[in-house]
Formats: sequence, structure tokens, C-alpha cells
Amino acid sequence: AQTYDLKRFKADNGLQENYIYSVVQDELDFLWISSTSGLYRFDGKDFVNYTKEDGLAATFTNCSFRDASGHVWFGHGNGTISLLEGQTFKTDILEEGAFSGKVTSIIQDEQGYIWMAFQREGLLRIDTADYKYKVYSIGFEGLHITALTALSGNRHLIGTDQGPMVCTYAGSDVDSLKPIAGFPLEAVTAILQRRGRDSYWIGTEESGLFQYFPDRTDLETQLVAYDSESLLGVSQIKSLY
Repeated sequence: AQTYDLKRFKADNGLQENYIYSVVQDELDFLWISSTSGLYRFDGKDFVNYTKEDGLAATFTNCSFRDASGHVWFGHGNGTISLLEGQTFKTDILEEGAFSGKVTSIIQDEQGYIWMAFQREGLLRIDTADYKYKVYSIGFEGLHITALTALSGNRHLIGTDQGPMVCTYAGSDVDSLKPIAGFPLEAVTAILQRRGRDSYWIGTEESGLFQYFPDRTDLETQLVAYDSESLLGVSQIKSLY
């Protein structure tokens, strides 16, 4: 069996946090680690901490994403965002106070738009050419959005506290938001597209793991469930990679 050499990093190494929300690697191979006490940049040896005082839109950082151009985006717990540009952070993309709920997910679609999910306030689409943005809030009332990924055909697969939903668009507006048939009324914790495959893994808070095939027309084969018995007793999925 394959063995792994694991090294633990903690306060002695400069990492003051035990709970990490996300990790992303930039073009220079630095790791950026999101936490309640800000960002930590790791060069393989030392950690450097960045907070609001160092130019971030907010200190509490809970999600991150590197886009196709190599730019790194960070979402914060108060609904603000920061974009890493060289050695500085751009924080004026959103109007002040535009959002208050935390950013839960950041992705990029086939057209190059950046999409962000906000826990209680819907979705946001940003044009990377001029940073103009559009807010999609109608239809998301009462939902806590936990995860987001792009599907083919101008659609999104959205994780919520009431299960996963497929969102379709008509022009620049939301056309429909439908739950996946057969999925339990269960909070989604993570969504991951299978590499090179036409299916998606969906992790839940208490019901284990599901595999979703969005383009299958047969509802009986569109969703495959993996319960705690098939997952070695695990029913709670926190993240997928």
C-alpha cells in the first residue's frame, strides 16, 4: 500500500488557525489559506498573515478561487470580496454594503464570467473585462446557498440547505430553479465535477454522498446514492476534492 509523509503546521510555524476554510495556489506557487483570522500565504516554509489592515476587504475569509487568467479571488464572511492583483488586493468591485451574507462559493463559467454564491442573497456574475456585475436574487428567497458549479447549457448546479437544485437562465434572468428528483431534503455541503466525466459528486450534512448525472433523462439512473454503509460508516461529508 502507498504511504504518505504528513507534516502538521500550527502556531509554531506561523499558522495561528486550527480551522481552515479553503486553500488555493497562485501562479507563483504560493498557497493562500483562508481562515477567520485572514489569509495566510505559505511559501513551503513560512506563513505570512494578511488581514483587513493589509488591504483585504475583510479579515474573515472563507472561500477562494483561481480563475483561468491566474487571478485569485477571495470571498469574505461579511459579503465582500478581494481580488489578488500582483502584491495588492482589489476590493472596490462591489458597491459598499451590496451584500451582507458570506460568500460561499466562487466559480468561472465557459464564457469567462466569475460567479459567486452568497449564503442568503442569491448569485452574482462578474464580467472580468470591466468588473461590471449583475445580481440574481429573485427565486432564491429563503434558501441558504452552500455550493455552486456550472453545468452545460447555461445552467448551474446549486447546493442549498434544502438539497441541490438546477438553475436555468433565460437571457440575463433566472428562468427556473428546480430541485433534483429523488434527493432528500438535506443540506448540501459540497459539489465536485468528476474529472473528465459527465457526472457530479454531491456531499451532504447527514445523508452521505450522491452521484448526479444531469444529462440522463431516466430519473431512476440520474441519481446514485452512497449511504453510510457503503462509505465505511461515514454519513457526513464536509468537502470534496
